[in-house]
Amino acid sequence: MSTIALATLAAAAASVSTPDYGKLIMPADYPTWALARSESALAVVEFYVDPKGRIYDCKLIDSVGSPELAGEVCRAITKKRVSPGRLADGTAVHSFEHNAIRMWIPGGANSDKVLKTSPAPDLEMTVRRTPAMSERIEGSLTVAVAANGAVFDCTTSPRVKPEDVAALRQICAQRTLLAQPPRLDENGKPMTYVTEVRVALIPEG
Repeated sequence: MSTIALATLAAAAASVSTPDYGKLIMPADYPTWALARSESALAVVEFYVDPKGRIYDCKLIDSVGSPELAGEVCRAITKKRVSPGRLADGTAVHSFEHNAIRMWIPGGANSDKVLKTSPAPDLEMTVRRTPAMSERIEGSLTVAVAANGAVFDCTTSPRVKPEDVAALRQICAQRTLLAQPPRLDENGKPMTYVTEVRVALIPEG
């Protein structure tokens, strides 16, 4: 972990954005056999979205609950189109997603375990304890990544709690810590892309 001091941030937030995944999994995507058995699953997946919003190269990395149902997630989402990720100037670019997707039935098999399981942070940082920073904070940063893996733009995800935005946004200044692996597009060429980095800030002591 790294230790940093949190200072006042004066710069305005960037507008780099990842795709909107709000309707990625819908009730119609639930397999009839899983409904009949009240199965639930959390699928940890990786996939790409091209500048036209097409989801491709989805891979199941891990799962909780029904492994069979988790295996259906990639099949379901690669049929979808989403709004593409964009740079601050509005240019549509590729996106890379590594996240957990839930398919669950309240009260069904494994539903409690599926709901309580969350992905681990990509980056944990120890920060100096202050009156404003006295408890652990978790949230996601949206970053724009150059073809060589360097982060050149960063802002907080829209899902971050308003009271946590200032602390998390300052991590954007630590861009070397946010560096991502270079990734290739469908044609095997290095690409600029956007992604999210899950960050946990832990006060010292």
